[in-house]
Amino acid sequence: MECRGWKRVFLCGSCEGRSFRAPLLSGVLVFLWAFFVSFPCEGASSPEEMLFSHMEKIFTPESMEMILDAPVEPDGSVRRMFLRIRGASFSGFRVEEIVGEFTFLCLPPVKDWGFEGEHLEVVEALGVYFTARVLEEDINSYLLGKTLHLESSQWRDVRCHLFPEGIHAAARADLMLSGNVRAVVDLRGTFRLREGNQVFLEDTVFSVNGGEKEIGAVEEALREMQPIIDFRELPFPVRVHSLTLSRGAMDFATRIPPKTFSGFFHRSLP
Repeated sequence: MECRGWKRVFLCGSCEGRSFRAPLLSGVLVFLWAFFVSFPCEGASSPEEMLFSHMEKIFTPESMEMILDAPVEPDGSVRRMFLRIRGASFSGFRVEEIVGEFTFLCLPPVKDWGFEGEHLEVVEALGVYFTARVLEEDINSYLLGKTLHLESSQWRDVRCHLFPEGIHAAARADLMLSGNVRAVVDLRGTFRLREGNQVFLEDTVFSVNGGEKEIGAVEEALREMQPIIDFRELPFPVRVHSLTLSRGAMDFATRIPPKTFSGFFHRSLP
């Protein structure tokens, strides 16, 4: 199916909607449901508000700003969108800031979004300009008290420090490939981008219990952990150009940085 508003630019692939069942409490509710789906009004049920709510549900942010330069087209076309998100959360992991500018977004037709936008998703975007910042303190807060269960090992008390030259991490591990050896692992390495959408830990140097025994078990565990970050899990396609490490932080950016603009729709949270 085409996003007709942009059919000279690209085909959005599969933009098919999915059916849903609305709660039919009364004839009045049936009428209101049909009215809002067929003719989205300004306010909470407008396509723009539903898109904002969709992004809020995805990122569960501390604060968020969204700008659209024009109304959402009935076929789901969005010409240009800007997002600035602080304190985004993915499965409990906090990201300090995400800034994105998106051009020629393809969403499902508005009539297929559902009453509360439950079937809304980004099918394709012609242009994605993106920056993100991850803080060392948020990485360590996420790891605090957690045990990482891998096929050949278990890791706990993981703590890391970020520097311009790379990462220094320490952890306690049960290395099952070596007869369930309990070990303290000290690791140094660096992060590298692969294919613009994955981050791998490379050039690793480590010691186990202060020596070089059980190195094979640690190498196997590191292979299981890769990639460390996978941008393919984001709700929109991203091709990252640069990864920059500094003391206590990690920054990502596309080749062209995102830019804000004045628009038809501007909403902030809180």
